[in-house]
Amino acid sequence: GEKPYMCTVPGCGKRFTEYSSLYKHHVVHTHCKPYTCRSCGKNYRQTSTLAMHKRSSHGELEATEETEQSLYEQQQLEGE
Repeated sequence: GEKPYMCTVPGCGKRFTEYSSLYKHHVVHTHCKPYTCRSCGKNYRQTSTLAMHKRSSHGELEATEETEQSLYEQQQLEGE
């Protein structure tokens, strides 16, 4: 497969078939970890890594950012 999207960070050079994959890849070059596990407090760079952690460490099946947002909104509505 053709991989036209290349990381421009010096020394990396990784290539991707889709721009979205390149976009997600760029976080590996930062120290930012904005996604936090609500169960144990560990932080992750990507929602997919957080989801994998939740499945393997806490047995949670649904662990996407969208799911967490909808759960948060539901809790807010129930609390009113």
